[in-house]
Amino acid sequence: MEKPDLNLDDAPTYKTNADICYNCSECASMIEIIEINNDIIQFKCMGNNHHKIKLGINEYLNNMKKYKNININIDVCQKHNSKYQSYCFDCNSHLCTECLKTRMHAKHYKINIIEINPNLEEVNTIKGIINKRKNMLINLKNEKNTKIKFLEKKSKIEETNIESFRKIIMEKIKNEERKEQNLNNEYYMKELKRLKEEYQRKIKQSKSEYIMAKNKIQSVYKKI
Repeated sequence: MEKPDLNLDDAPTYKTNADICYNCSECASMIEIIEINNDIIQFKCMGNNHHKIKLGINEYLNNMKKYKNININIDVCQKHNSKYQSYCFDCNSHLCTECLKTRMHAKHYKINIIEINPNLEEVNTIKGIINKRKNMLINLKNEKNTKIKFLEKKSKIEETNIESFRKIIMEKIKNEERKEQNLNNEYYMKELKRLKEEYQRKIKQSKSEYIMAKNKIQSVYKKI
């Protein structure tokens, strides 16, 4: 089975639910989660485009970090020290009760934060998927390390076998060389013996011919 292509080393970790930035994966706007189903998340961007996006959890988490803006997730108004109640898309800013009382955003497009704030079940679902993917990544890394160790061990065994085979071949070559040298030595000694016997025979024959010629000469001059 083909292993999933995971990249969770940089996956965000959070101490509390408030730390999670549920911004759009294509911009820094807030989102309204429509559905979370296994490894798929579908949401509506609350920015000016109001586009709907459906993609894998892992892809969403990685893309979301490009536009992560913690400021849009702070739930307390820094000006009035009051908890935010709405988000104004015309001004691209959060509004607390005191901000709303100014009526400066009366005709602006707004949404109540409580309507889009992820509930505990959604947060736990995403956390569960992140932990599941991290465990898968850990298992894949462990499997990789196990295979590397197995291959290293196998490589050492192969190196030992190759060295043993090399020694056997080298010994065989040396034996063949010794055999060839012995045969050559035997041939040389036989050839020396043959030549010696041949020379001795020729010397003996030449000596015999020399004596015969000598006697013949003596006989001729004796008659004279």
